[in-house]
Amino acid sequence: MTFKNIDSTKQIVSNLNSLDIDAHLAVLGESYPQITDIIPGNAIDTLPTEKAADLVARIQQISSEK
Repeated sequence: MTFKNIDSTKQIVSNLNSLDIDAHLAVLGESYPQITDIIPGNAIDTLPTEKAADLVARIQQISSEK
């Protein structure tokens, strides 16, 4: 099992969120290929179906509210 220091992760997220939108997108764009190499393509299939369905329903509800 891999352990991650939560405080350093929070700091990284805070730093990322403090960037202007163009820099934020550039960082995410550069990170995307590395992330896709780490996460298996079938990762969504390992999620509990009920939780995934609840998440989709919540996103749809938020979308319809806006």
